Amino acid sequence: MIDLAMIVSGVITQYPGPGHQAWDIACPKGAVVHAAFDGKTRVHRDGRLGIQITLVGENRRALYAHLEDAYAPSTVQKGDPIGICGNTGSWSTGRHLHFELY
Repeated sequence: MIDLAMIVSGVITQYPGPGHQAWDIACPKGAVVHAAFDGKTRVHRDGRLGIQITLVGENRRALYAHLEDAYAPSTVQKGDPIGICGNTGSWSTGRHLHFELY
């Protein structure tokens, strides 16, 4: 089970559902985003989801999107700081973390 409150401080504004397979968590400026589990990370970006981190662990994967900054090392442990909550990408309408879990 993933503890969303451990990932970033904020309020859940949207839950996973049809057409949106993620939790959106509104967060204050400068809020630190943490690794949900042990794994390997990759930082990337695109126009829609902005600055992103993919975290791959044993039998699971997570996507963190719309980050203001990402400083994830290649290997992290649960709870390690990996980025800053932001408002990047054209699909973001305000500062929040888009968190998908597979």
